[in-house]
Amino acid sequence: MEGGSIPIIGMLKTVTGMDSLMLGMFTAADNLHAPNEGFDLAMFHKGTLVSEQILLSLVTPSDTKSR
Repeated sequence: MEGGSIPIIGMLKTVTGMDSLMLGMFTAADNLHAPNEGFDLAMFHKGTLVSEQILLSLVTPSDTKSR
């Protein structure tokens, strides 16, 4: 199973048969995995907007008629 440091990715592939898309939302200033690690909430918000756009791009035109 693959998945790097996030083993659940490989498990999700095994169970669902689908690939995953992982989006990094950290910047160098966040000091990822450092004792003073942080997370910029504005970057998190941008990440949610990107995720929304990706999901909306997968909706077929017939799906939008029910909205």
